Amino acid sequence: MAACSRSSAQPEIPVIAAAPAYETATLPPIVTPIITPIPTATNTATPEPTPTPNGYWPETDEQYAANSLLSSQSGVYGFVVMEADGRIVSSYNSRTPFVTASTYKVVLMADILKRVENGELSLDQELYLDHAIFDRSGGDMYFTWGDAGTYKPLGDLLYAVGAWSSNVSALTLLTLTTPDALNETAHEIGMEQTYLFANPYEVPYWPPQPGVDSSQEDIDEVMTYIIDSYEEEGWVNITTPYD
Repeated sequence: MAACSRSSAQPEIPVIAAAPAYETATLPPIVTPIITPIPTATNTATPEPTPTPNGYWPETDEQYAANSLLSSQSGVYGFVVMEADGRIVSSYNSRTPFVTASTYKVVLMADILKRVENGELSLDQELYLDHAIFDRSGGDMYFTWGDAGTYKPLGDLLYAVGAWSSNVSALTLLTLTTPDALNETAHEIGMEQTYLFANPYEVPYWPPQPGVDSSQEDIDEVMTYIIDSYEEEGWVNITTPYD
């Protein structure tokens, strides 16, 4: 019978190699970006003129000089001296209506150029210089009698009005518009107390009243002149120095 015996040798224990150690990566700190906003372009509007308040007269050297000069003069004078920001430096009869002479030509040019921009008229279109207009003009600073009966471009007429105050050009350009249109244009460009080819009795601020820089005597004198001009012509052009 075979004898059984236990071996004294110990079983081998497998050696498991340790996993390699990994270094912990160091991450840079999270930085929140600072975004500088791009400035938004803004249009700087032209400041509106500041009306002279009631009871106020500019206390400036220019105002005192004007008062001293005009107080001894006969006739009626009116003006406004204004800074670019709208501040009134000096004024005299600023809201008193006066009969305009060639001032209406400024509004006329604005009205015609508006029609050019709208495509109603062209600077190249030819306009006839009527002999009758030369008779009415009382002389001209730009055109001569030799130009009567000829055609001239609209652009040339605008130049003649603006640079030479041409009566022939102005009377010719008036055939392209109407008094109502001229008054509308005047008010659009800020001349709110200007009325062209008007009946003074239909003007909203008629009869005019004296203001802080005017007197009743001045008002009475200009009213007389306005009415006389209207009776003579059947219409009158009125504006104020402030306009």
